Amino acid sequence: MSERHVFPLPGSVIGRFYPTDCIVAVIKSDVDAHAVAFELRKAGFLDKNCLILPGAEVMAQHEEFTKGRPVADRFEPKVRSAEAEIEATYVEAAGDGSHIAIVRAGYAELQQRVRRILVEHGGSAMRFYHRRRIEDL
Repeated sequence: MSERHVFPLPGSVIGRFYPTDCIVAVIKSDVDAHAVAFELRKAGFLDKNCLILPGAEVMAQHEEFTKGRPVADRFEPKVRSAEAEIEATYVEAAGDGSHIAIVRAGYAELQQRVRRILVEHGGSAMRFYHRRRIEDL
């Protein structure tokens, strides 16, 4: 995707990607990624609240994020947390060339609008990151 829709990349909690108050989803094609960006703008979402990253950029950011970890932390643990499993889902999709969408949607009405737009354009692996839990959408 040539356009970049940027807000500061959501932070982490205890060393794990955790974009609080955001919906995260996989978008498989460039065409759908552009359509999602267009529909989000049309629905009133500001660019600063939407991030749609091409897979290559997600992979580069993931590599940068894990590069600073101790070597032992980089190996697959035998028992992984739910957050780690979910993060791995997005990293794997990005590695296969999918885009990752991250959209701030702090209340139910916004979440419904974002979910509808993502579903219309083939969004998958959709989750909302509450402050203390992750909800599959």
